[in-house]
Amino acid sequence: MDYANVVIKNRRLVWCWVRIKLYMCGEQCWNLHEARLKHRKDFIANIYYELACIDYIVQDADVIWLRNPFTILTTNETQELDIQLSTDFYNGDSTSVSNPINTGFYFVKSNNKTIRLFEKWYEYKDNATGLKEQDVLQNMTWKGVLGDLGLHFRFLDTRLFSGFCQESPDIHAVATVHANCCRFINAKVADLTTVLRQWLSFRANPSNQTTPFQWPKHVHCLKSWD
Repeated sequence: MDYANVVIKNRRLVWCWVRIKLYMCGEQCWNLHEARLKHRKDFIANIYYELACIDYIVQDADVIWLRNPFTILTTNETQELDIQLSTDFYNGDSTSVSNPINTGFYFVKSNNKTIRLFEKWYEYKDNATGLKEQDVLQNMTWKGVLGDLGLHFRFLDTRLFSGFCQESPDIHAVATVHANCCRFINAKVADLTTVLRQWLSFRANPSNQTTPFQWPKHVHCLKSWD
């Protein structure tokens, strides 16, 4: 099974890359979805359909990787899961729909159930004026749509998938850091840069491995709310 880390920075570049990856999946898979693609105008929807043969991560550009998240997302314990969604605040229960989701980072196993989920998501989005796509999916989880579709899902612990909303208490386990709870790109870049510098300093000094780690304050993101 191929895996894709999808970060949409340049529409044309990602489009071509996805087509190459799909071609590797096989001619049959490509033909299966070619007809649908011709009638879909939404670019993001096209991406989901073009990735119909591979399991993949979708993430925003304000997420940095400190460790390989696939080692957490693709284990024997997660084999039955169809989708794994990050959270702004983790309530301690990976199956609780009361977890506030964040679609800035999630892992999807490609199958008929997840394809149907994205179809439903876009159906709901078209009738949800004023709501962001994340809010639409959150409402769907509250209404039990994921369960109705037969999806096996979990919400990701911020101990492993940290964010500015709720920081991981375990620097030895955390895989990603998301600049959520922050308003502007410049603020996100500045504070993520500080996080990355402190992480590299922590990794470079062996003595740090036994001393408590302190996340840097997100000064620019805090000011972004002023």
